[in-house]
Amino acid sequence: MRTGGIHRSASAAGAHMRAPEREVPRSAASVGRTAGAHASGAAQAPINAVDAAHRAARSDAGQAERFRREAAGHAVAAKASPGAGRSGRALVVVSVLVGIALAVALLVVVGSAVVGALLQDEQPRTEVAANDSAASTTPEDVFVLATDGGTIELDGSAYSLVSSGDGYSFASQRVGSTDEPMALFEVTGEPVGFAIHRGTFYVVSNADGSCYVQSFVPSDGSIPADYYSGAGTISTIDIKNAQLILTDDAGEQHAIDLPQG
Repeated sequence: MRTGGIHRSASAAGAHMRAPEREVPRSAASVGRTAGAHASGAAQAPINAVDAAHRAARSDAGQAERFRREAAGHAVAAKASPGAGRSGRALVVVSVLVGIALAVALLVVVGSAVVGALLQDEQPRTEVAANDSAASTTPEDVFVLATDGGTIELDGSAYSLVSSGDGYSFASQRVGSTDEPMALFEVTGEPVGFAIHRGTFYVVSNADGSCYVQSFVPSDGSIPADYYSGAGTISTIDIKNAQLILTDDAGEQHAIDLPQG
């Protein structure tokens, strides 16, 4: 009786000892945290893996994009700094101001030239009196009448009309010289006067009821040219605005254009 009781008790005890212990399953996160805690030897605060992944994605998004573009062979353009925009605007403003200044300067120069040309056109012609020392400089538009016996000085020489016995000649002599004037060419008929325009002399004369204008450029070997001829007897001459004005005995005026060049 005792033996059987002991057998059952031993069986029950063996059965109790053989019963397996139930283990509580653990997640990988908890295992990692536990292992980390044991490895460091200190307790650590739990980590939220989802939040950490989001933060890493946000912070590295730009850098990851740059890496992907460089790996594909595309350069990533650098962002322009705010100072570069301000420098560009300043350069544009300076360029505009310089352009305005140049335009104003050009207008001033052109305006001055136009005003000067208008004033020159309005300048009255100058009549040279006999032996007038003021005519020692190179004249532009001047004239003398034969009855005045005056001279026009050009490049150190004095030019005049002189009688050659049976006619008249256009002559010259060095300024200040006591030598007789040297005849340059014979005047057609009886001279009325002569004028100068842009370095060319124009000698006006009458012959047989007609008038003549001879032109002459003083230089070595130069000869006169017949510049104009017309009906009527000229009594006075004038020069104005690049025109030789001839007034005949009837009071009629004849305007002869002179070269501009």
